[in-house]
Order: sequence, then C-alpha cells, then structure tokens
Amino acid sequence: MFPPLRFLNLPNAATTLSAVAGFSAIVFASRGAGRVALAFLFGSILLDRMDGALARRLGRTTDFGRELDSLADALSFSVAPAFIGYFAGAGVFGTACGLVYCVAGIWRLAYFNVTGMQGAGEGERFVGVPTTVAASWFLIALVALRHAPSSLLRPGLALLFLILAALMVSSLPFPKRGLLVKSLYLLLPLALAASWW
Repeated sequence: MFPPLRFLNLPNAATTLSAVAGFSAIVFASRGAGRVALAFLFGSILLDRMDGALARRLGRTTDFGRELDSLADALSFSVAPAFIGYFAGAGVFGTACGLVYCVAGIWRLAYFNVTGMQGAGEGERFVGVPTTVAASWFLIALVALRHAPSSLLRPGLALLFLILAALMVSSLPFPKRGLLVKSLYLLLPLALAASWW
C-alpha cells in the first residue's frame, strides 16, 4: 500500500532523521533559539556522516538511499544554513548571498549525482566542496562571528555565503578523507560548545 516504505532500513532512517534535524534547525532559528538551531544542524551533519557508513557496513547501498541522501542534504546543508543566517541577522544583502549559497548547494548536489566521486581508495575525491563540509564551515564561522564585534556579523555572513557557494560549485578537487575533513571531528564539537559558552 505504501511502496516507498519497502526501503525503510537503518541507513535510510538515519538519513531521514538528518532531514528532520535540518528542518528543526530552521524552526528553532525562526524562534530566535540560535544555539538550539546550531545544535540541530550539528546533529544533521553527524547523521549524514553515519548513514553512508551504516549503508556500506550493512550492505544496504541503494539508488533510493542515494537519492534520499541528496534530498536530505539539500534541506539540511543548503536551505537550513541560509535560513539560519537570515534569522541570525544577515540583513538584506546577506540574505541575498544566503540565497546564492542555497542555490549553489542544490546545484552541487545535482552535479554530484551525475558525476559521482573521482579517483579510488585513498585518492577518492569530490569535485568541489561537499555540502556537508560547507555547512560544517558555516556552523564554525557563524559561532566565531557571534563572538566577534557585532559590526562584523552582516558583512561576515555575506562573505561567508559567497565563498562557500563558490567552493561548492568550483572544480576544486576535495579529498574525501583529507585533513580538512578530519579536522571537523574536533572543530565542530568545539564550535558547538562555544555557541553555548
């Protein structure tokens, strides 16, 4: 009776929860609970890291799972940061830059669905910065901006959105297991803790 539900498994449940966390980040940002919004964004990033690992470990890698992952990423890592930036006080120009970021993220996901990963093994790499990584840098930078003088928030957010948008749609080779990715395991929890400090 409900054909999509035949794909319900642990990896796809994790992907779905990632989308739920991304939506929750938007809701809490709209209510002025910025720290809670960032916590949900962090949760979404964490779940996105888990779902692929679970799918490979359990042998549940499917076309459906890949499509579901892209849709969840579009919500959590393209739309949600743009909304969080808007509710954080990005201003008119910063919001326009957030829209550019959002569109770039969606295009980056569509491009990845067509081209896939480059290389193999330890040399496996993305073309352009993945949306998950861009959202991670957004979270870290926004926390830093919230601790900086308030006059830097609007121009900082605008510049951040434009830089991340350009990196996502660029031809920059980005190693899947590179130092920049590994550093996020330390930087993201530190940023989240700093947002509550």
